[in-house]
Amino acid sequence: YSIKPISFFALNQGTKFKIKKHKIWENNMDETLNIREITNAYLLYNGLTVSYMSRATRIPNSTLRDWLNGKINISTKNLSKVKQFLKGDFLLDVSAIINELLLQKEIAEDDNRTD
Repeated sequence: YSIKPISFFALNQGTKFKIKKHKIWENNMDETLNIREITNAYLLYNGLTVSYMSRATRIPNSTLRDWLNGKINISTKNLSKVKQFLKGDFLLDVSAIINELLLQKEIAEDDNRTD
């Protein structure tokens, strides 16, 4: 039994993942995961909040919470933002942060200079 990786671009709200559980855990029972479950787990395992995801993706907090709780479906545009978020597209890597800090420091130094 093998599982082929699935790109997040192939996901839809109803997409299910078939995962074969390990014998030790659940006697080889199959489990399905959807993008809502994956998103909730992603937030949990990375110590992120729904509020943070809402700010990063610009999806209204209430819309995101209702979607994550299974109360509503979200638009294709917002679903695309969720996929980007799960890929890490909304996070800055350390080099971008260092560049921003250096730029801020340079601007502060320029403001403090008296010519």
